[in-house]
Amino acid sequence: MIARLSGILAEVAETFAIVDHDGIGYEVLVCGYAIGELMAKRGERIMLHTMQYFEGTAGGGNMIPRLVGFLHPEDRAFFERFITVKGIGVRKALKALTIPTGKVAAAIEAGDAKALTKLPGIGARAADTIIAELRGKL
Repeated sequence: MIARLSGILAEVAETFAIVDHDGIGYEVLVCGYAIGELMAKRGERIMLHTMQYFEGTAGGGNMIPRLVGFLHPEDRAFFERFITVKGIGVRKALKALTIPTGKVAAAIEAGDAKALTKLPGIGARAADTIIAELRGKL
């Protein structure tokens, strides 16, 4: 597993960043809340705390390796816990995390389902499930 990636931040888009490392450009998926901080670091040397996963259907042989990157190790730790919730996969979690993970964790610990439903793709049922599965575990 690739746990960290350092290099020059070459490009930042809405859902990913390109990190140049030794002549190779790595596409790293990122959460929406990190885009502003990453934009400010374009052209600089950065280190992302990463998580690797495979996307696709195992039966069809179309497994594509993907990297998800975070500026802070605690954000990666939160994300890894967040995607263990039933119905929350990597892509849904990436889309939902438009605010810092600390604020999401605080809403979960407070049992604030209303705050969680403000996240893209998180409805009332998903918010209740997130709270039920993660409250007291973050």
